[in-house]
Amino acid sequence: ILVFTWRDLAHAKAGGAEIYTNNVVREWARTGHDVTLFCASVEGRPATQDDGGVHIIRRGTRFSVYREAKRFYLSEGRGNFDLVIDEGNTRPFLAPKWVDDAKVIALIFQVCRELWSYQMPYPMSFIGRHWLEPKWLHTYQDVPTVTISESSKDSLEEYGLKRVVIVPIGH
Repeated sequence: ILVFTWRDLAHAKAGGAEIYTNNVVREWARTGHDVTLFCASVEGRPATQDDGGVHIIRRGTRFSVYREAKRFYLSEGRGNFDLVIDEGNTRPFLAPKWVDDAKVIALIFQVCRELWSYQMPYPMSFIGRHWLEPKWLHTYQDVPTVTISESSKDSLEEYGLKRVVIVPIGH
């Protein structure tokens, strides 16, 4: 199993999504699965690390981790994974466009909509909310997608995703 996520628990801004992902991947590893977590680099942390049975690969920055994930998969990952989890936390990795040898499942906690105006200056916030996010999420229209709440499921379906299931936190 390969999980693409933009940050891991070592990141200074790690939060609920990272705790959720960490708990899930550690449980998978504990039950015998071979799990790799690919995320952005963290200053002072190694580029590769084994932690709790999970192999962690850190490359790129907040913005370049998406490009680095694709490079990693195409040069080192292809043929080595049965399942790829594409975690969308603001921006998804768009793995369904370039992973063609393994099953891809999206893990999306929420859509951004209003968050764009808090995270980015205008006009980027406008472009993100009204063009980028809808374009990115369209990629997942027919991809099995996991989310954590009914409201997130409703939002994802408003963007046209058809295969959304809820796995509440703690289940």
